Amino acid sequence: MIKWPGRIAPRVSNEMVSVHDFLPTLSSIIGAKLPTDRPIDGVDQSACFTSSQRNPAGTA
Repeated sequence: MIKWPGRIAPRVSNEMVSVHDFLPTLSSIIGAKLPTDRPIDGVDQSACFTSSQRNPAGTA
C-alpha cells in the first residue's frame, strides 16, 4: 500500500497500522512537529515502514 523507492523495500508485513497513525507517521518522516494544543490519536509508524527486518512469518 506504500511505495517509496530507495526508502521502503517491497515486502509483506502483518503489522497493524490505522488511519489514525498517518498524521504522526508523516509528520515524523518530513520532520514536522505535531500540534500540542490537542490530543493526537495515533502512533508514529515510520519504523514499521522503513524497517528491513523480516516479519515473524518470515515472508519478507
